[in-house]
Amino acid sequence: MAFQAQLATSSLKLSEQVRYEVELENLQAEAGYAPMIQLALPAGLQWQNWQMEQMVERGLVDYYEIHGPYLVLYFAEIAPRELKQLNFDLVAVAPGYYQAPAANAYLYYRDHIKQWLPGTAVQILP
Repeated sequence: MAFQAQLATSSLKLSEQVRYEVELENLQAEAGYAPMIQLALPAGLQWQNWQMEQMVERGLVDYYEIHGPYLVLYFAEIAPRELKQLNFDLVAVAPGYYQAPAANAYLYYRDHIKQWLPGTAVQILP
């Protein structure tokens, strides 16, 4: 699997929104079962829960959980060569410079093979 996640910009003002673009791609010719993505946010940004609920309703995500800075996304499967693209609009809630923990993606039953990304950084201006 290939995994990418990035903020549209690394600097914004308090109360502004920033797009968080996430891609998960199955590079194999067979389906992958129970893929998961663990995304982490820098502390000054906030998820908008209605977006995740909407993604579940639309069938883009099967289930999600929020644990501290992590948003965990669950999928039943990823089809051969499928590319899943998800976009989140995050809100800047506290000024400062923040660094998120690392993010990762993997198949639930093959958690010893993870794709890791360094944590994203953001500067939020007053």
